[in-house]
Amino acid sequence: MILALLACTPPDAMRGTLVDARTDAPIPGVTVRAEAEGDDCLRVSSATEEDGSFVVEKPCAATYTFTPVDPTWWLPEAVTARSGEVKLSAWHAPESGGIWAIRGGALEPLPTNTALGELSVGATTVRYPLVLPAEPPTLPADAALVLSGADLAGWTVAPLVPSPAVITAAPEGPARFDPWQTLGATLAADGSSTPATVEVPERTVTGEDRSVRYLDVGKLPAGRYGLSAAGSTRALLFTVAEVAANP
Repeated sequence: MILALLACTPPDAMRGTLVDARTDAPIPGVTVRAEAEGDDCLRVSSATEEDGSFVVEKPCAATYTFTPVDPTWWLPEAVTARSGEVKLSAWHAPESGGIWAIRGGALEPLPTNTALGELSVGATTVRYPLVLPAEPPTLPADAALVLSGADLAGWTVAPLVPSPAVITAAPEGPARFDPWQTLGATLAADGSSTPATVEVPERTVTGEDRSVRYLDVGKLPAGRYGLSAAGSTRALLFTVAEVAANP
């Protein structure tokens, strides 16, 4: 395929490749725009091939700026070239803010799905979901959470931990906390608690029009987790799936 592409490429054309910046996988089926100064210098490629390759005719002896036409494939910095081959490493990112997920190569919104309550345990406060969603989203091994917008800068992932029944002291008398799930803390029957944390590989990418955080939650051990921020009354609960064994 590549040999055929080279053979058919006009001498005044430029070749390039579009890849996913997070995984380095080729991105097929996306049109790339090449633009230089002058009305006659704008050219649009055909859709990228399965290997991410594309060809753009270059009628002007000028420096071209390359951009994927699909705005969810985002280049934080301009990519320019005058000749030769060009590689575009694009990030899968939404145009709008909010919590999103990349799973199965698709970008989809994931709104919060529960409210959080607080339980005072001695000098500490333990947070817990008021409702456990019947079908929380399941994220596979290649999945990532995408947090778009400055208001999500402080949001982090914590494990959801099963809790036994707990009796705690309260001003109006002892309070019973039935077996449930706590977020980011392990609660003992005597009311003591210890933090429960996880390390999530992440990267923040910033450009002129967006700032996006990528949390590679698919790399976490299988289990249930929550995404929230200190002081927030909402959370996104999700499940990381077991990695399928080789047959």
